[in-house]
Amino acid sequence: LAALALVIAVVSGQALLVTNGYLSRIVRNGAPGSWTDGIYALSEYFRKDTPGSVVVLDWGILESLLTLHRGRLPLIWAADQLATTPPSADNVRVFSGLVDEPDHVFVSYTGTHEQFAGINGRLGEMLARIGARREIVAVIHDSNGRPVYEIAKIRRP
Repeated sequence: LAALALVIAVVSGQALLVTNGYLSRIVRNGAPGSWTDGIYALSEYFRKDTPGSVVVLDWGILESLLTLHRGRLPLIWAADQLATTPPSADNVRVFSGLVDEPDHVFVSYTGTHEQFAGINGRLGEMLARIGARREIVAVIHDSNGRPVYEIAKIRRP
């Protein structure tokens, strides 16, 4: 019985050390991928400066903003229009229509945080195709000061 108690204590101690290692990395580095606490700063940005609609260009943003704003922030999912290279004529038409709305702002991850690999590059290709340019309005950082989100207006010259 004493040997069993010793084995349980050793295994439990090792498990606590491993858990503590993960916890200290999360506290120091923040959560990986789209699980960033920067979403709270992004949400607060939209509370202070409410646009007509927020066009979401990558995974993991829409649902979080939808939840944090209790469904009251007008959100549009547009990552599907950037899913393929080259984009289909329908995708170009739909995305072009989003750009033509003057009160829309577009939100995406910075290059190091993008969830759909290459989506920021495909956004650049789409903008070249429709003759538009992206103007960064704000860059939102996480609690560690790393840039995570970009808020932009997209305009045609």
